[in-house]
Amino acid sequence: MDCPEITRRIKELKDKAKQVDTLLPTDQAGELFDLYKQTDRVAFETIIKSITERENRTEEEKYRDDIDHRDLIAGFFDYDNVGAFYQGVAFAEKRDEKGQWTRESFLLDQYGGVIRKFVDVECEYGFENGVCWIYVFDEEKDENRYEMINTKGETLANVGQLDYTNRHNGIFAVSDQKEEAGGEWYFLKNNGVRLSDKRYRDCVGFSGAVNKGWAQDKDFNLILIYEDGSERTIPGGIFDKNALGFGPDVSWVKMGTNDFNLFSGESDSFQNLTITTAEYVFPFSGGFGGYRSLTGDYNFRGKNTWLSLILDQIKPFGSSKDGMKVAAPVKIKSGGWELIDRLGNYLTDQEFDQISDFVEDLCWVQKGQEFYFLSLDGKEPDGLAGRRFASAGTFADGLAMVKDFDGIWHEMDKFGRYVFEKKQNKG
Repeated sequence: MDCPEITRRIKELKDKAKQVDTLLPTDQAGELFDLYKQTDRVAFETIIKSITERENRTEEEKYRDDIDHRDLIAGFFDYDNVGAFYQGVAFAEKRDEKGQWTRESFLLDQYGGVIRKFVDVECEYGFENGVCWIYVFDEEKDENRYEMINTKGETLANVGQLDYTNRHNGIFAVSDQKEEAGGEWYFLKNNGVRLSDKRYRDCVGFSGAVNKGWAQDKDFNLILIYEDGSERTIPGGIFDKNALGFGPDVSWVKMGTNDFNLFSGESDSFQNLTITTAEYVFPFSGGFGGYRSLTGDYNFRGKNTWLSLILDQIKPFGSSKDGMKVAAPVKIKSGGWELIDRLGNYLTDQEFDQISDFVEDLCWVQKGQEFYFLSLDGKEPDGLAGRRFASAGTFADGLAMVKDFDGIWHEMDKFGRYVFEKKQNKG
């Protein structure tokens, strides 16, 4: 980036604008306005470059820069929300005059240029592995369907069903048919090409470090699927979409009504750990999976250890990227909520009315009329310590919705800064 050249260009445009301002007749005011806009645009793009091209940044600096980048785009182009940038693109949305979302999504480049506009959008699942899935109304088929979009805005696939809980590894379980009954499922790669010509009764998308998927064939057999499209039948295994999924390297396999076994994706074999009293199981999340026994005990397994607790409810374990911090929200017998670590130790000295799932290493807690945020260590994070809200949502793409005690909703970053503030809504 040639900063002196850009600075010179901005000064040249501003000087020209001043000169034209004194000489231009009023009937040519539109031309003057366009010149001012051009000046602002050069300055705006210069700021964007200064943010996106900085080198040797820490993770915290990258996070702050990303939020600043998105806030600039929102302000300059009058958007109410701009999602996280991925490979130079992001989705943006607007509200109408009544404060309601318009159901339109704009795929933007890093300078806010519109690559493609989508209408009647129900949900965006964010870019991973070079593609994004959006749930959008298809006028031709007169139904909502899933579209796989690349960073150029091109549609690579249009399907009726998607296993969206297992979409992170880039090999997706999909079905062209909308109806659940009789749907023919198959695996789709992130370039829009099928993994193989095989179709199945049902599928679970690829997951875990082992990057394998599951399927059920026409004879109801449980099938393990590999990255090259080859497969292996798992004798005695029962297809149970709620149990299957590698996280990171093991998966539960249902063997009977209350029988489950752990299957290793690394060795492609059972770990000789059969549970015969499971009411239901928890697929592995944050390195932890487990089951609820018929007697009401919750049992959790990390890499090598088991943990047994008497609880009313538990939410998925969250884990930091390095795996050093692990926590899960649990509802204890008194009716309150607490946080536990990997050994079942309580992380706070108080109970809460509610606790959310961990998202981006943070959860919100409710105590009385106040909401605030906790980290995986059970402490209030830097930047948010002491901040209290009338309501709060979980973080997504680095931002969370919070409502202040005046009834106004804000989008807030992890350091407590409000962004996208041109419109505020009470609710």
